[in-house]
Amino acid sequence: MASCKDVCNFLGQVSARAVTTPLADADTARLADLQLVRVLSADELRALNAQLAELPAGQAALAQEAGERAEVASELKRDYSRTHSILFHLHGKD
Repeated sequence: MASCKDVCNFLGQVSARAVTTPLADADTARLADLQLVRVLSADELRALNAQLAELPAGQAALAQEAGERAEVASELKRDYSRTHSILFHLHGKD
């Protein structure tokens, strides 16, 4: 069984993505049970890295869509204020 200091050092290394001193399998399994770490196979790691590589393209698409929505909202607000001012002047007149 690893000491608290060993576990703390291990989790610090995991956080830094530079594990140099691995824990015993039983200790790693216990940390996984507590959902503090997740042990991945090589295939799972490759799949996650592929998903991470796709994120910038998705973020760029979302930013572009947000810009387009802001532009449409601005046009709608401009049109509404123009229509509102005309109706205000015509209100109460035949």
